[in-house]
Amino acid sequence: MTALHKFDMASSAARKKVIVLSGLGLLLIVLAVLIRLSPESAGESAVMTWIRSMYAPGLDRLMESVSRFTNQPGLMLGPVTALVFLLRGRIRHAVIFSSVALVVAVTVYVLDFSLGEIAGRGRPLPYETRPSYPSGHTSGSTWFFVFLMFLVIRSGATDLGKGLVTGGLGTLVLLVGLSRIFLHRHWPLDVIGGYALGVLAAICAIWLFDRLMAERSLSGWLFWINRDREPKSEYVTAGNKSFIGSA
Repeated sequence: MTALHKFDMASSAARKKVIVLSGLGLLLIVLAVLIRLSPESAGESAVMTWIRSMYAPGLDRLMESVSRFTNQPGLMLGPVTALVFLLRGRIRHAVIFSSVALVVAVTVYVLDFSLGEIAGRGRPLPYETRPSYPSGHTSGSTWFFVFLMFLVIRSGATDLGKGLVTGGLGTLVLLVGLSRIFLHRHWPLDVIGGYALGVLAAICAIWLFDRLMAERSLSGWLFWINRDREPKSEYVTAGNKSFIGSA
């Protein structure tokens, strides 16, 4: 594969990423404006009633458990993930993972607050005073669990181990949105907005992690020094297929 072909492929991937991120950002803003203009929606109420009608013994307890577990999952699983890297001697991985997680978490919090102010809608339950849009549980769980799935897929775990972990995390991502509607903590559009924000943040987190892992020095990343040089780290020369890198 020639250098020109590689450059064309990289440019095409970058364009697609920009289009996806722009679409998700636009969706978030459009939903916020629609909610602002029409905070009470008969369609959303009907969806909530239909989801709540899917009652089964133990379902309330399951949804409550999912909701509690997905409340700020990064605070629980973030340090555990960093510790796993450290125990395996991957100091560089631990530092970069922690830095990326912190930056993305703060950014998501700011966006969540800003979008909530734009939408200006309360939650379904009258005693809940916090803004409803977008669902923070959904956005936080989505970006963090998808980020973890990415790390697991890149790890040296067995295919069975990867399948079990990614399957469990993916199930949690699906259940968190359903639980927030089922428990009347959020409106359906709040959950859709939460998923959109979560996917947007996950894409950025994965890109930032890859970009930092590809650089030997901090200055090389911050100032894009020698951006066309040959890759130096094992992480890059392996085509990002192995999760080894430089510690």
